[in-house]
Amino acid sequence: MVTLLNLELTEFSEKLDNALQATGDMYLARIYAAALELFRVHVVGTAVDRKLAIIRDTYTALHDESSSAGGASGNPRGGANRVGNRASVRASVTWMSRQPTSEWDPTGALHETT
Repeated sequence: MVTLLNLELTEFSEKLDNALQATGDMYLARIYAAALELFRVHVVGTAVDRKLAIIRDTYTALHDESSSAGGASGNPRGGANRVGNRASVRASVTWMSRQPTSEWDPTGALHETT
C-alpha cells in the first residue's frame, strides 16, 4: 500500500513539474517578446543593417575608384591622378553625408535626419 501511494505521489509530482515548466516557458516567451518590442530591437537592427550597407557601398565605390585610377597610371597609388582621387573621395563623402538616415534614440522615437 505504501509503495502504491509513493508511486502515485511520484507520478503526480512529475506531471505537476511538467505543467509548471510549460507554463513557465510560455511566460518567459511572452516576457522576451515584450522586451524585444520595448527596446525596438527590430528598428535598431534595420537601422544597423542599412548603415552597414551604406558603408559597404562606399567602400566598394572607393576601392573600385582607387584601383581604376592606379591601373590607368601604372602606379598602384594613383600617380598623377592622386589629386583628382582626393577630390572625388571628398565628393563621395559629401554625397554620403547628405543622405537621410534614420536615427533611433533611447526614448523610442525614430527620427529622420538629413
